[in-house]
Amino acid sequence: MRMEANGLLWEVSEPAFMFIAYLVQKVLMLLNAPNKLLQGEDMDLLTGLELVASATECVSKLHCETEFTELWNRVTDANATTPAPSKRRHTMNKSMGQFVVEETTGPKDNDKTELQRLFYSAIDTVLGSTHNLLIHLLL
Repeated sequence: MRMEANGLLWEVSEPAFMFIAYLVQKVLMLLNAPNKLLQGEDMDLLTGLELVASATECVSKLHCETEFTELWNRVTDANATTPAPSKRRHTMNKSMGQFVVEETTGPKDNDKTELQRLFYSAIDTVLGSTHNLLIHLLL
């Protein structure tokens, strides 16, 4: 049981996990208030459209290099101050030693490039969803 908890702690401490968690938190914080207001009984169509358009504009402001860099710095600063837990050693079956692949081949993206793609893709997906919501409300 302890080994499983250490593995989970290791995964949660990874910069990629922390980056995604901060990104999701940032987007959900922007959409939480409009979501609650849209569910109100006294919400009319015009106000709802304005609210969705405003939320879309707020999310679209995240789609810039400055926001990505701020989020990346937050993750790397937090990761620099918190030491990652030690991983347990991998053991391999001696009879299978010649068949074990210990690293991948091919080009390797660094974490920053991969997370930058994920960042812009996630923002674009949220913007596409809110745009579709606006179109659905207008039709």
